[in-house]
Amino acid sequence: MSTIARKETPDRRAGRAAARPRRLLFTAGDVILVVVINAALVVAMWVRHGALNQLASPSAKLTAAGQLTALIGTYAALVQVLLMSRSPWLERRFGMDGLAQWHRWLGFGVTILIGAHVIFTTVGYALGNGNSVLAEAWNLVTTYPYVLMATAATALLIMVAVTSLRMARRRLNWETWRFLHLYAYLAIALAFGHELAVGTDFTDDAIARWYWIALYVAVGLCLLAFRIGHPMRMSLRHQLRLTQIVPEAPGVVSLYVTGRELEQLQARAGQYFRWRFLTRDGWWRTHPFSLSAPLNDRFLRLTVKGVGNDSRGLQGLHAGTRVAVEGPYGLFTAKRQRRSKVLLVAGGIGITPLRALIEEIPPKK
Repeated sequence: MSTIARKETPDRRAGRAAARPRRLLFTAGDVILVVVINAALVVAMWVRHGALNQLASPSAKLTAAGQLTALIGTYAALVQVLLMSRSPWLERRFGMDGLAQWHRWLGFGVTILIGAHVIFTTVGYALGNGNSVLAEAWNLVTTYPYVLMATAATALLIMVAVTSLRMARRRLNWETWRFLHLYAYLAIALAFGHELAVGTDFTDDAIARWYWIALYVAVGLCLLAFRIGHPMRMSLRHQLRLTQIVPEAPGVVSLYVTGRELEQLQARAGQYFRWRFLTRDGWWRTHPFSLSAPLNDRFLRLTVKGVGNDSRGLQGLHAGTRVAVEGPYGLFTAKRQRRSKVLLVAGGIGITPLRALIEEIPPKK
């Protein structure tokens, strides 16, 4: 066994003494309240623009329903993107698994709302103009500004939603699904132009227009800060490199990563990082793996079983490979322990986070 591996047990004290995440001043309830208040503002601005005074005819009611579903759907899409911006503030309150679940169901909700917007608006305009639904749909796409752009955005959202269904996910490998999923960002960008150009809430109301622009900018800055800026800052600060690959069992290896100021990563046993190994053909892939040893000031350890192309490829890496990380993520830590007795159950390679957690759980007195 390697020199690094032999020194693992004494690091228990170092792992417990590692810097802990700072306490936040807001709760999960505060976050939900802010989201609800902004949703109420969106509806209130729609009401303020006289929408309730224009419901005299069936066509006007359908058109109003189309406006409202578009506004709520667009707002929900921004919230959906924000949930997966990898903000540490949100992650520490809800956990990445919880955020991913909300992101998934909001995605389906957004698709339904935008689809309803298309149907309500088209039927409402058709009734008002005395056209058939198909003729009105063609008229909207070919003559109204930015509607073709919005149609493309709707098609992209539907494609992302369909490929996110469980039966479709089983037929796609992760890389393909992720590539298709990124088209949701393009859909939101295309919808933004349509929204500002023809949305009745924006054409004559500078406050509403700048409010929505501020929402888009805020979400965009979160993506830049947490998906790009934060990982780059961590990589430059800690200068991580792969130093050893130690076989543990058939098809299972432990990867030891060293760097500077590792204790300042503020990770706890049970959490995971998104690892990026900066090789020529693998730098763009991220790999979510838990720590298999408590955080210490000498190394990070992850243990990998070759069950897919990506995980098998990691076993062929060479010492000296530069490493970038994002995180840490996850709420499965000893900090959540409420009782003196703890039962930990895992199977197969799932034992790796528990291997680290056992060392960090305070001993029973």
